Amino acid sequence: MSNQKIGIIGAGNMGEAIMKGLLTGPYAYKPKDIIISDVSKERLWFLKKEYNVKTVSYNEEAVESSDIIILAVKPQNMAPVIFETRKFINPDKLVISIAAGIKTSFIEKHLLGKVPVIRVMPNMPALVQKGISAFCAGKHIKSAHKKTVMQILSNIGSVVEVREGQMDAVCAVSGSGPAYFLFLTEKLIDAGIKNGLSETIAVKLAIETAAGAAAIMSTVKEAPGILRSRVTSKGGTTEAAFKVFEKEGLGKIFEKGVKAAIKRSRELSCL
Repeated sequence: MSNQKIGIIGAGNMGEAIMKGLLTGPYAYKPKDIIISDVSKERLWFLKKEYNVKTVSYNEEAVESSDIIILAVKPQNMAPVIFETRKFINPDKLVISIAAGIKTSFIEKHLLGKVPVIRVMPNMPALVQKGISAFCAGKHIKSAHKKTVMQILSNIGSVVEVREGQMDAVCAVSGSGPAYFLFLTEKLIDAGIKNGLSETIAVKLAIETAAGAAAIMSTVKEAPGILRSRVTSKGGTTEAAFKVFEKEGLGKIFEKGVKAAIKRSRELSCL
């Protein structure tokens, strides 16, 4: 990997998270081997100053100089970026897309030749190298490509491989998932404040509780439902809360929300 150069097209939050992981993770690259392009000159200036990576204003320059290309652009921008850069992408290069909903077949179809393409769904905790990324392989992918992608993604957290038909569910569960937990934490904070806690105390209680619950789930090898039952004593406060949640259909509402996310991921593949 030390001789490979990585081009990142798109310098948004996830593009920066991947770049930061590549510089500091277990399979680290040198700043000189990372090239990043973006439409914003201000953004490129910041990344150059902050990380000392090479920045370019033109996507074609980043792609031509790279062995691995990471497409960190929005789904609606994928086609224009591919058409703009495809003459510089050959079968000796590896293309990694993190655009939600965009299938490997879409990218393969618009590239020239049998270019290896891998689709990835990372998530927000990649910003602190605690993400979980799922990937699926295109039809021209070999075992060496998978190994490379797993090493790259290991720099921002854990990695799993799935079938492409499962990627819409991955998008809804882990891609959008951090927002669900953040929403719950937000509501716990609001509830604490409305019931007499100061904002400072409510924020600390809710955030530390969320972090503690995550730590228990990742450390104690038992299903979340079993762990939850340990907290839910018969006749206790937790049981009282869950009786309301069940009566109001919170579980079903949550299921509907996840299904809506899956539906939207499928719609994005049609853009």
